[in-house]
Amino acid sequence: MTSKKIISEKQIHTMNQLIQSVRRTLVRYHLNFICREKLENMNPGDMFLLKLVLDQPDIIIKDILEKTGIPGSTLTSSINRLESSGYIRRIINQRDRRSFGLELTNKGKKLHNRHERVEQEVALEALSALDNDDERETLVELLSKINENLK
Repeated sequence: MTSKKIISEKQIHTMNQLIQSVRRTLVRYHLNFICREKLENMNPGDMFLLKLVLDQPDIIIKDILEKTGIPGSTLTSSINRLESSGYIRRIINQRDRRSFGLELTNKGKKLHNRHERVEQEVALEALSALDNDDERETLVELLSKINENLK
């Protein structure tokens, strides 16, 4: 969805470096959370799956595959790992009784809540690096605009 805007090579290079740096920082943050919580068998994809299931309790496995583009074998491994760890359970979906859905156990909900608190801490750190509310609002608006236009 790019238009004929003039964008310099320097801007492209700088943007790419920033995206890669933010990505590395977020991966490092997830790994720190996993170590701190002693969740060695978890990964950022597992945390994403927990959030997806919590946010969309009626979701079926087929929907997850379509929404995320995760390969089926990768999703199955993640589900198996989360289920054997007691964070989720497979259930017959009420909307489509031929399909399996997922639900978080109490243990999974507690883990998700701890993860959400850490994400809030990271957002607070990032926003605190800015000088005032105007800068923070501008950042949020620009990130929202980028996100919307990349969908």
